[in-house]
Amino acid sequence: MKKICIGFKIVVLLSMLTGLGCPLSAFALGGAVAAEVQGVQISGRVVDTKGEPLIGVNVVIVGTTTGVSTDINGKYVIRGVPVGNSLRFTYMGYVEKLIKVTADMKVLDVVLEEDSKALDEVIVVAYGTQKRESVLSSVSTVNAKNLIKTTASTTSTALVGKMAGVNSRHTEGTPGSSAKIQIRNLGDPLYVIDGVIKDAGEFNNLDMNDIESLSVVKDGAAAIYGVKAANGVVLVKTKRGSGKFTVGVNFYHSWQSWARFPEMGNAYEVTRAQYERKINSGVNVDVEAAKAELEKYKEGYYNPETGEDYRSFDWTSFARKNVPMMYYNVNASGGNEKFNYYVALSHIDQDAVFKDFNFNRSNFQANLEAQITETLKIGMTSNGRIETRDNPGLESDDDYMYMRWGMIANDPRYRPYANDNPKYPAFNDYFNGAMNLGAKTKDYAGYYKDVWRVFEGDWHVEWKTPLPGLTARVMYSYFYATQEREAFQKAYDLYTYDRKTDTYNVAKRYEDSWMQRGANAAEKNSYQATLNYEQTFADKHQVHVLLGVEGQKRNDRVLLVAQNPVENNFIPLLTDNRDLIAYLNDGYTEQATAGFIARVNYAYEGKYLVELSGRYDGSWKFPKDNRWGFFPSISAGWRISEEKFYKNSVLSNWMNNVKIRASYGEMGDDNVGGYGDFDYLGGYTFNQGSAIIARDPFGSIDGTFIKGSSARQTPVTTVSWLTSKMINVGIDLGFLNNRMTVEFDMFQRRRSGLLADSKLIMPREVSVRVPQENLNSDMTTGLDASIRWNDEWNDLHYSVGGTVSLARLKNVVVANERSNNSWDYYLWGKAHRWANAGGKAGTWMYQTEGRFTSQEEIDNYPVDLDGRGNRTLLPGDFKFKDINKDGKINDYDLRPLGYGMDLPYLNFGINLSAEWKGIDLAADFAGAAMQTMVYGLDARWAFWDQNRNAPSYMLNDRWHHEDIFDPTSPWVPGKYPALRTDPNENGAGPLRDGSTFLLNNTKYLRMKNLEIGYSLPQRWLEKMRIERLRVYLNGSNLFSIDNQRKRGLDPEQGANTGLNYPIHKVYTVGVNLAF
Repeated sequence: MKKICIGFKIVVLLSMLTGLGCPLSAFALGGAVAAEVQGVQISGRVVDTKGEPLIGVNVVIVGTTTGVSTDINGKYVIRGVPVGNSLRFTYMGYVEKLIKVTADMKVLDVVLEEDSKALDEVIVVAYGTQKRESVLSSVSTVNAKNLIKTTASTTSTALVGKMAGVNSRHTEGTPGSSAKIQIRNLGDPLYVIDGVIKDAGEFNNLDMNDIESLSVVKDGAAAIYGVKAANGVVLVKTKRGSGKFTVGVNFYHSWQSWARFPEMGNAYEVTRAQYERKINSGVNVDVEAAKAELEKYKEGYYNPETGEDYRSFDWTSFARKNVPMMYYNVNASGGNEKFNYYVALSHIDQDAVFKDFNFNRSNFQANLEAQITETLKIGMTSNGRIETRDNPGLESDDDYMYMRWGMIANDPRYRPYANDNPKYPAFNDYFNGAMNLGAKTKDYAGYYKDVWRVFEGDWHVEWKTPLPGLTARVMYSYFYATQEREAFQKAYDLYTYDRKTDTYNVAKRYEDSWMQRGANAAEKNSYQATLNYEQTFADKHQVHVLLGVEGQKRNDRVLLVAQNPVENNFIPLLTDNRDLIAYLNDGYTEQATAGFIARVNYAYEGKYLVELSGRYDGSWKFPKDNRWGFFPSISAGWRISEEKFYKNSVLSNWMNNVKIRASYGEMGDDNVGGYGDFDYLGGYTFNQGSAIIARDPFGSIDGTFIKGSSARQTPVTTVSWLTSKMINVGIDLGFLNNRMTVEFDMFQRRRSGLLADSKLIMPREVSVRVPQENLNSDMTTGLDASIRWNDEWNDLHYSVGGTVSLARLKNVVVANERSNNSWDYYLWGKAHRWANAGGKAGTWMYQTEGRFTSQEEIDNYPVDLDGRGNRTLLPGDFKFKDINKDGKINDYDLRPLGYGMDLPYLNFGINLSAEWKGIDLAADFAGAAMQTMVYGLDARWAFWDQNRNAPSYMLNDRWHHEDIFDPTSPWVPGKYPALRTDPNENGAGPLRDGSTFLLNNTKYLRMKNLEIGYSLPQRWLEKMRIERLRVYLNGSNLFSIDNQRKRGLDPEQGANTGLNYPIHKVYTVGVNLAF
């Protein structure tokens, strides 16, 4: 008879939750069970055909629920095995093995062979898991092993280039920043972690070492997740424990630098260009004095006695530096058929390339599951983090902006410190304090500190009911987060140096001081209850039914107070002087959703597959009559390769798997742009009306002004869900026993219910606008595909794979567009046009068709390009195509060129991996094309803001006179037009706004990740009682092949000015250890 120490198990569970210190070894494999059973104890090791240990193999006594899992070394121990019974060994991707137990059997080592079909892989899908062979939806997956081979600080950044149809682009490189995930360019996806709906922040701040698997649902099957699932769903399952007690340690140390940044001009180049642009624009210049000054800048002349200084100062090198990043992860895991656990702590510390800018985050993860009885299981998944950004206190909302701006804009003829003394930030007319990067540190500028503290806990109970195949599950989830923000920008002095008296004098006090303090909090409660029924009838009919209900409620509090100016630099407290309070925001928001779920899966002999699902959703956002919506989906598939006629055909010898599938789904989204919280209610906005003159109680005017209140807009009672209808058709293929696999999907999504202005026009006297209605629609069409080859040759195991996705958005209905005439509609209309390209705000351009090579050619040119008879033009300027042949260039010559500017339509990735005798290699490439960039600011023309620096390539590769001081000398060709004081000439010049010279159709291929590692042989480690030891080198963002290199712009970021914080190039050394 079996005795289960329930009391002891509860103590163990409490110790994990409260940290009371119960030794983990007390509940290692089999430790929580005191057994008085008949049978034998069997131990052994499970390996693959190459002798490598298999971790997490399920070892189960046939006919019972008793089983264990192999540990990290492939070892297992199972007790109480009846003689004559069999042990079943199962592992994903390997052939199941049954072995009969004999009386004298004590040690049983097992070799599992790879399943040539490899279709038993279990994939996380909505509210459960499915074998890949049964999956009907379009799903992309990435395993944990491939996910962690990166030094990315957030999960989204690690996905770049790894999944078909999933476009993850790192558009901002600041420490702790996340990549922007788009599934098929549809918009921001929904995130579900361990079955609970989360937001992007909760997903990005997971530690990647805590993730077991990650799947992305891309088609109409996402409808079952309801609200906000219209753009696809990212499904994450975190790790669980199995096998004996194991401790894992992961550590790496990295060195970071910017992958790319524009190279700016030096003092000589800037001075030469300033004279050159004046001469080209007809401004008189003292030639001899200019030549003498230019010669001094060329040689970098400096006289310390007189202070005469013509040295060039490199603001980029001064501001940025190579900085470290460190990561630590410690985890403990283990378990058996009765109890399993996974607990992890991690910390990442990442500096920015600027002094005093830091990001760090600490995470914990604790996953526990206990099999209380054979039919009752309870579990807990909890995690939390403390995340800190600690930077200098600077003026912009973007803490890093002033640093980047100064690196690009600052004149190299000025220096940051008076007499180069770091104690005295310099003053001059150019700086005026604002752009002196020498003062943008905590010592001078103050500080900005932002701290997040987050806890999430999910608790679930699962019960196998007496009805065979029916399981009930309930879950409750709690989320609580606080954000504390404090910023203090100090006033500081700027100095000049008096060389005669050797003194530093205060020339100006930078008085723009301010302080802000914020305290935000968010609380979310989620619940879920499901019934799952799964049964097979007559060995042919597989049925799976899911019924459920779930809901969420979230409350947010916001408090932010700002003071300007601050009374002194020494007391970091807000004042009680109301006149100095510049901003006060005290807000509260709440939101709630609920949904009812139903899904039915049916399969006949594993060949014919059908899935029906529906979701009835309600959202707090809409008025009562429009609050609920029903969103169904249907999927069907045919596994042709399972048909008898196919198995007997020649095709089956080399194409072993063929499955075609199709799906249709309708999905609702309550994120209706332009429709605010509680817009269906009337009301008033206080202290935002017109001022009125106050009267005293006797009716006399007392002369004071009081802010009144203004009415909210007319209540919007007709707006409801934005609805997406998605059609997907796909095929899955396997060749040569699945050594090569191919997945291909085509899709179309039609959205309706986008908001648009009504036809009605209110008189001005009404003072409120007519509410918008669900009138507009759009359509996204595209395809995605993946291909992978897995094979081995002797001791070499290798994999080569690629992904590609193409998606483009088109406006279908754009209601009530108003135009003055047909040309106006052609120029500004958006209906039935590709999004981001229709309407003049898109990429409408003047087409260049050559350049002028002489003044004579300009004088004789028949088309008026500048509206001034071409008087402003110079050799090297562009000719623009006169589309309508009217002899002048104006808006009638604009044409839609290029692609959209927001996202690339085409994304692709290449993934390579190999293993040989303990050495492993992995390389990931990501690329994109079909995205238009129109250069702006400093990337458009030199000295666009007059008194600033300019990119070096513009100052050197330009049209110029052979002798810049002699306007009659011959012209020397270059890529960029001749410099002048106003290169745009009020929109008519050589860099005319919207010419194709400023347009770039971006394309790139970037090596995102390269890692080489070595795992020490097991025979070396056994003596040290170490289960696994791997050391590795990693490089991230090592190089990029693209058409933006010369300008120093990063194509992945899509930045058209160079002002974005660049992506980091990272070199890493790391260790993975288990014992």
